[in-house]
Amino acid sequence: MKLGPMLKSFYSQANGLMIFSGSLRVLGYVPNDALDSGVYDYPSSILTPNVSARIDGLMEGDIVVGWYKNDGSYVVVKKNGEASRYDVLGTGEETQRWVDFDNWLASEIIVLHENYTY
Repeated sequence: MKLGPMLKSFYSQANGLMIFSGSLRVLGYVPNDALDSGVYDYPSSILTPNVSARIDGLMEGDIVVGWYKNDGSYVVVKKNGEASRYDVLGTGEETQRWVDFDNWLASEIIVLHENYTY
């Protein structure tokens, strides 16, 4: 799995992210020995949906990086750097697009902050 510069930058600072009570997750890396270590607070694994999620239209080099709790949709960073949201439980179509990973994450944090009930 080859990460672009924005993803490399993000993962150099954090191993995934779960915000607004899990409403949005940025997937992280879970070591193979995590379950044996007794540590259970690792983020959802970035490897799992990239192997098991069957999202139509994904190309080699596209990486599933995010997940929404409310509808089960995934966010994919395309090989060209764009970020796209896919409705995997419904039509499987792309429902939103952002210019890049940073733009996606920043804009979704704003949306969640405005709509989240504390």
